Amino acid sequence: MDAKALLFIQQGVGNNIFPRIMRASKAKEAWDILQQEFQGDKRTRSVKLQALRRELENMKMKENETLNEFSSKFMELVNQMKSYGEEISDKRIVEKLLISLPANLTQLWL
Repeated sequence: MDAKALLFIQQGVGNNIFPRIMRASKAKEAWDILQQEFQGDKRTRSVKLQALRRELENMKMKENETLNEFSSKFMELVNQMKSYGEEISDKRIVEKLLISLPANLTQLWL
């Protein structure tokens, strides 16, 4: 089972990333290498998560943005936060999205 998981991890990374994990003998070892490489240590993740939280709180839809563009950017930020371990409820996501929209769009939904 571990060999299969390791194979999936190795096949799932690009050629430029593979050399970093090619010596890993266990899936967990490869995963830890990737996690350290892309998320950093605990302190780095904490700082990055704090910056993402701030970015989400300050996020507002711009006049020249379409709803599609804004919602894509918004969800990308939410997904980044989740990848750093943030637990954010669907209710909170919807509330923040609605607050971030201009009043004329919010009135259409309410």
